[in-house]
Amino acid sequence: MSVIQRIPTRKSIVALAAAALVLALVMLIARGDSSKAEAPTPATSVIILSGDGMGIQQRTAIQYALYGLNKRQPMDALPYTGFLDTISAGPKAEAVTDSAAGATAWAIGKKTINGYTG
Repeated sequence: MSVIQRIPTRKSIVALAAAALVLALVMLIARGDSSKAEAPTPATSVIILSGDGMGIQQRTAIQYALYGLNKRQPMDALPYTGFLDTISAGPKAEAVTDSAAGATAWAIGKKTINGYTG
């Protein structure tokens, strides 16, 4: 059994080089002028990152476990940090708030009892 190898001809090499040149030119033109700096558009939204169930103790545990005492957590570089107490309302105000009551406290600023929203 013989294997036939095709030796590229001069014509096919020139055609391949021309195709590569055309492709490079198309990519350069499509890229456009990236040297122009566009003015940033003003922000229209706010993104709130909520660590549901995460308090100071959890942040401290993450600090010690992943970063030690000499390195800071990436979340410490954020410009604003806040803490919110969402202990549920009612005669038996529970220290552990479920997600529904906690989300209500976040959304409308009013506490409710566990198991309820609004």
